[in-house]
Amino acid sequence: MEQPFEEIREQQRESWNKFSPSWKKWDDLMMDFLKPKGDEIIRLLNLKEADIVLVIAAGTGEPGLTIATMVNGGEVIITDLSEDMLKIVHENATKRGIKNIGTRACDACELPFADNRLMQSAAVSVLCFSPTCFWQLKKWCVF
Repeated sequence: MEQPFEEIREQQRESWNKFSPSWKKWDDLMMDFLKPKGDEIIRLLNLKEADIVLVIAAGTGEPGLTIATMVNGGEVIITDLSEDMLKIVHENATKRGIKNIGTRACDACELPFADNRLMQSAAVSVLCFSPTCFWQLKKWCVF
């Protein structure tokens, strides 16, 4: 990635980490507000019990955590640029007794996964913050 993009990515990561306590505080309210979007993403995925699902830019975990409850024989890999947001994902998963998730802090434009490992993928909100990622994500995602 070119230097200006790396600087922007680092600023974004720092900003999301800084404000993650506020996202945690207001998580229930925000998830209620965003539920229709998450429900539509889930509907489009046409999930199967043993699917391995990549959820890109998931923030505090949704719809990835709900997806994990639907793929009991599968796995959900939840990514976000912010390590602190992923800590909230783990807290939310623990509260709900969800064990079939993994998390990975990474840039949505540079996903560190082999294409053939995943069966389903969904970008949550990444396009709101990084429209240049669209072409990289096109091979991965249901939008």
